[in-house]
Amino acid sequence: MIDHEFCHTVINPLTDAHAKQVESLAHRYQLVAERMQGQIGNTWSDCVTEHIMRAVTARIIALRYGEKQSIALLHKHLAWGFIYVPRLLNALKRYEQQRAQYPTIAAFYPELLQAFDEE
Repeated sequence: MIDHEFCHTVINPLTDAHAKQVESLAHRYQLVAERMQGQIGNTWSDCVTEHIMRAVTARIIALRYGEKQSIALLHKHLAWGFIYVPRLLNALKRYEQQRAQYPTIAAFYPELLQAFDEE
């Protein structure tokens, strides 16, 4: 939980800084809007931030404690309706392997947003 909350200090400003790109993906909110009610804020921007936060936290868990623990957390997120987390996890794995190209999460953030628009 601490990792999740700490990551908000990085991810929230990135979501705000990419507001136009986030808004261009708002059509994706309809797939999760009902499930998100009461769990997060009621905007697409909040939904994007929370999905990314959950994916980042799952990757931290995987790196610290192993993939098995991360997969267990992923199943919880999916049960709660966070359907974009698997796509984001795949994107974060690419980020981890391309750190020379993307030295910071800020540099990679547009790539994370593209994960919401994958079929």
